[in-house]
Amino acid sequence: MLMEIISRSFIAYRSNLDVLFRIARIWLPIVVVWALFLKFALAPLARGSLLAQGDFRGLLFLLVYVFANLVIASGIAVPWHRLLLLRDRSYAEKFSFGPMEKRYLTRLIAMNLASLVYILVLLFVVIKLGQGGRVASLAITATVLPYAMRFSLVLPAAALSEPFSFSDAYLVSRGMGWRMFAATLALTLPMVFVARIVLEIVDLLLRKTPGMFKDIVEIILAEACGIAIALMFVSVLSISYAVAKERWFAGGQSA
Repeated sequence: MLMEIISRSFIAYRSNLDVLFRIARIWLPIVVVWALFLKFALAPLARGSLLAQGDFRGLLFLLVYVFANLVIASGIAVPWHRLLLLRDRSYAEKFSFGPMEKRYLTRLIAMNLASLVYILVLLFVVIKLGQGGRVASLAITATVLPYAMRFSLVLPAAALSEPFSFSDAYLVSRGMGWRMFAATLALTLPMVFVARIVLEIVDLLLRKTPGMFKDIVEIILAEACGIAIALMFVSVLSISYAVAKERWFAGGQSA
């Protein structure tokens, strides 16, 4: 199953690069403007340990940052899910943030809230157990991670407007958690490595250029690479969703 997810995800990604460029053409300017706004406008306001000083602006900055990134992620992921699972190429032709993106966003928020609870639990364990807490945290992570990957199958379902709950995702994906994680690493780590090399080369070439121009070029390249890598992860989710439902129906069940 692992090789099936890897091969199908890679083929789906490679076969639809033209649509990837269309999605990037729509969303990259938005992402770049947001990144520039963060770097030159919002970030200076959040410096100085505002949270430590009891200033609510630090928390507000964090909430705005997370929410905006989730909105952008929803807008980028939904057309790619629909392309891979429904062959719907038209959805990537224009900017859209309608009911499907909003449903996708609610799922992302729910998963991020669960991640926050998980992080708080890990911090509590580390603080209480000290050195032993780090080992316990690794054990907890190894236990939770495959379940997190399985629950993430609600995302492609949301992009298709299919009634599919977290319990459905858990039910149809038995035995797939670690395979989904391994497929994600196998497909995204080489892309991260190449992107890092490209960014390092650009940094060397632009080292003597004016600071703001260099920052803008590097942000554009970094965000473009980020979109490409993110859509590879979305490909793994889409193909895993398809494989899970194929296995489920082949077993004579209904999700």
